[in-house]
Amino acid sequence: MKLTIIAKALLLVGIILAIIFYAVYESGKKIPPVATPSSTPIITPNIDTLNLKSYKNEDYGYEIKYPSHWDINSTDISLIQWSDIKYKDFLDSPFINPLSIKTIKSNNKNIYDWVTGKAENDRNDIPYQKIEDITIAGTETFLLHDPVTMGTDIEVVFVFKNDNVYRISAPVGKNDEQFKQILSTFKFLNKQ
Repeated sequence: MKLTIIAKALLLVGIILAIIFYAVYESGKKIPPVATPSSTPIITPNIDTLNLKSYKNEDYGYEIKYPSHWDINSTDISLIQWSDIKYKDFLDSPFINPLSIKTIKSNNKNIYDWVTGKAENDRNDIPYQKIEDITIAGTETFLLHDPVTMGTDIEVVFVFKNDNVYRISAPVGKNDEQFKQILSTFKFLNKQ
């Protein structure tokens, strides 16, 4: 009797491990293609520019516009995060931080390394999933989905300039068009 229970338990554990292995195997098939973007749509502004604020990061040389009901809540100049003051009382809302820009040294990594997750130590080679080719600030890149985040859909864009990678991300869902519109305002500053 005990042997039958142990055998059933081992069979159940084996089935569970097989399912997990299959899921990991299938997720590995979703590595986005990293060919040169072709017929890349250029994101153009479509948001109400009268209700936008402008943020300039002189240290990393970029500017972006964002809705006037957002506040900047960062203390690190290389990681700028915005918060939506409409949701300040809802700690679990994904829209508390509706946008972030992290500036990282590229360390000679190319777009393939970033898209496949090989350039970020905390990703364990989990690739982003490609949504579409886009152009931001005159740079061809990809709009990506981040499958690592649990419970919140995050879209990510990597923009390369000189030795820096600008990782722009936002929780999307209902706000994916707003994210694209905000991305359309991202530009590099002309340094004298």
